Amino acid sequence: MHRRIWITLGIVGLVAVVAAAAAILFWLGTRSALGGLHVVDVTPAQLSTAMGADEFYSAYNETTLVVHGTAVEVSVSGGMTTVTLSPGVKCAANAGSAVKSGKAVVVVAEGVNAERENYGVLLAGCEVMSPGGS
Repeated sequence: MHRRIWITLGIVGLVAVVAAAAAILFWLGTRSALGGLHVVDVTPAQLSTAMGADEFYSAYNETTLVVHGTAVEVSVSGGMTTVTLSPGVKCAANAGSAVKSGKAVVVVAEGVNAERENYGVLLAGCEVMSPGGS
């Protein structure tokens, strides 16, 4: 009987140690993942200038970009909607975006997906939103 109590206490202790270790590792993982999360509000001019000065990837590579601008041109081709923002920034999004030329838009994109183009910056795989139902 005495031996059975010690075995039970040993198992309970082991389970407690494993649970504590799992909780600590979960906390450290969450802290690490969220510690590297960067979201930046930028203008099309800032992105275009950074790409032209060869500073885009060092400044925005691991950053979620929230770009506020005006849709200068909107075109749909091959299942993709391309929204041109002035100056020198285009966004390639999945078709279905109801954005109209001349309206204010907010574009959310990952800096790592940006491509250098002759005109400036192409934000591939972005999401285009039309604030206020414009």
